[in-house]
Parts: sequence; C-alpha cells; structure tokens
Amino acid sequence: MKIKVSFLSVVFTCLSVLATDPIVWTPHPCGQISGAPYRKYKLFTYDETIHKILGTNSEAGKDFEITTSAQSVEKFFEEKGITQFCAGHAGDAPIINSPTAPKESDEFKSQLNTGFIAPIQQDSKLYYQKLENDLANVSSQVSVKAMISDWISKPHLQIKDQADSLTEECQKKNESTVPVCIGRAHYDYDRAREILYGEIDSTVTPFGEFQIYDYYCQKWLGDAEFSGFPAAERPGPGHIITAKVANVEHTWPQSKFAVPKEKEDWVLRKTDFHHIFPTDTEVNRIRANDEFAEVIASSSQSMKCSDGRSGEGQILGELSPEKKNHYFEPPSQHKGDVARALFYFSTMYKLEISEYQEAFLRKWHQEDPPDQREKDRNEKIYKVQGNRNPFIDHPEWVEMISDF
Repeated sequence: MKIKVSFLSVVFTCLSVLATDPIVWTPHPCGQISGAPYRKYKLFTYDETIHKILGTNSEAGKDFEITTSAQSVEKFFEEKGITQFCAGHAGDAPIINSPTAPKESDEFKSQLNTGFIAPIQQDSKLYYQKLENDLANVSSQVSVKAMISDWISKPHLQIKDQADSLTEECQKKNESTVPVCIGRAHYDYDRAREILYGEIDSTVTPFGEFQIYDYYCQKWLGDAEFSGFPAAERPGPGHIITAKVANVEHTWPQSKFAVPKEKEDWVLRKTDFHHIFPTDTEVNRIRANDEFAEVIASSSQSMKCSDGRSGEGQILGELSPEKKNHYFEPPSQHKGDVARALFYFSTMYKLEISEYQEAFLRKWHQEDPPDQREKDRNEKIYKVQGNRNPFIDHPEWVEMISDF
C-alpha cells in the first residue's frame, strides 16, 4: 500500500520543526569558583531529541554528552552535587589579579568581581528618586554632573519597592542582607565580550538562528555572515565571534581612557557595556579613534553598509573642526546612542569632551532621542553591570549640564 503525502503537509511539518524553541543553554551555577564538579564546562543544556545532558566549553566550540539520569539541567545540577557545592562555597571564589603589564592587544585579565549581585530594584523611578530630589534643589551645573557621577559610580543600597540610597563601598556582598548592596560588576575582557555578544546585543530568530546586532551597519549578523568559521567563533551562547566579521567598538576610544593600561580602572572602562557596541570590523577600523562630527560629503569616505561616513568635519555655528583632523559620522539611527554613551562615559569617569564634538553630540541627542532598542539595552546592562545610563532614562538631564 502506498501512502500519499501532500506537498503542503510536508511544508507545514518542516515549518513546525524549524519554529520550535531553540535549545536553551544554562551557565555553570558556580561562576568562577574553582574545584566545582564539572567545572570544565561553561554551559549546559538538555537535548530532548537524544535525551542527554550536553556540556560545552566556549573555547572548544564542541558539545559533550554527559551520562546522567536527569531530564533537566536543574535536576542534573542536583544529582551531581553541583548545586550543593556552589551553595557551600559561595564565598570561596578566587580573585584573579591584574598583571603588572598588559598582554598583547591589551586583553589582560581584570580582577574578577565574582561576588556581583544583580540589582533587585526594577523600578527606575525608585532607582533615581533620591537623586531627582537632590537635583531639584541644586544650583550649580558643575554640581549636577558630580552628583550624577556619584550616583552611577558608587554602590547602591536597595530594598525592593523603596528608593535607592548610596554608600561608599559594599561591606557585605550577600543577597540575604537588608538592604542589599549593589556594586559595579567587574569582568575580564573575554567574559565581557561573551555577555555583549550573547546577552546584550543578540537575538534568536523563530528558526533558531542566533544573531548579533551590528550598530554601524544597522543590521543583524548571523549564519550568512559567519559561514565557514568554527562554531566557537560564530554567534552563540558564550561565544566570542571572529574579529574578521565584527568586533567591539569602544565609543570612547581606549587610547583616550586617561589611565595607565596596567591599572584596574583601565579594564573597567574597557568593559563598560554602556559605551561598547558590536560593529563591522572594517567600519570600526575606519573610525579608529576619531572624534565624532558631521562630515562634509565631498571630502568623505562613505561606509560600505550605512549612511555613516568618515572625513573632514563640518562647521557648526561658530565652531570649526581642527585643521587636518579626521572625523567620523555614525549612521543616523545610531547618532543619539553615541551621544548618550559619551555623555555617560564623560560623567562616569570625569573626562572631558571637546567643545566641537560635544556640539554635534548635543544636536544628535535632540534629533535621535532614546528609542525602545536603546531603552531595552539599558535595562539589560543594568542587570549584568549594576548601573544605568541616566541620559537614556532622563534625556532632559543633558540640558542641566552646560559643559561636558
């Protein structure tokens, strides 16, 4: 007997398979604690198609089957004693000190803040309430910037549904204390890139394709762009993508951090998610460490993928570009993001923005106000870094500062 299968039934069957939820990977619950069971694996998942727990190390880019009777990652952690071990050694995480000199490409390890506690305050109004009250009574614009700087750089004491307050340092890093002390997270550069590519600027399509957003080309990068590269260098949880396609743009250039490379503060600036974005490698290279400005079209080099350009800066009002300087104009839809990223960085680290560049940043801040993507990104960064960009939450505060 022959069985007839219609073409449409095959199509719908294929689409239903492709549209299933992608496999969810769970990080090892012990974080940086050494000696933990199965510590060689960074991520775990339960593959329902083969009824196996899989573990993967992002450097290897390969999945390994783990023998177990558990049918969920959580049960596996319990069965193998991982959950109990992590709970019993929560204070034993090793501290990895920065070396006295940077390794090649400055990709050296920072002191890991393994005791980072994610914020418990989800209401941004309560996050800023005390600062708003203080700003309402301040008279000096210099004081405004200093007050905002303190608010985003110092640890917060948080009680759910109550206004945040500040402290100079966290005495205890313990979720059971009241209030909870939320300090700035410290990451080494590898881990920061894993978070940037895997959590902050990524998405998974309905067909299970993991993609990363390119802010200079204004598009999602996925299988097509990373075809032919090893699995660990393609978009995916815990992966650091190949720099031959895209890399990290430091909106405030590393060459202008104004601190020695061997200092811990250098790494904090390098890994501050509020000013780093995934971008096309070629366009990133063209920007180099140029200041931002609008560029004269006739003198410019157009971008291969957007309306951004590089070249001679335009005159803005009474302000003129410095002679022989090269400037970079980002794509229109990213201009406001750039402005608020630099306003944040200047405020957070007490650095100056040149008068010429600042004029364009203020113009872009007005022309390209925070959209939903930027607001959502700010929320994601808050949860993994512990502070917010106030100029996204309160764009009007830019006008309260006369000079960055």
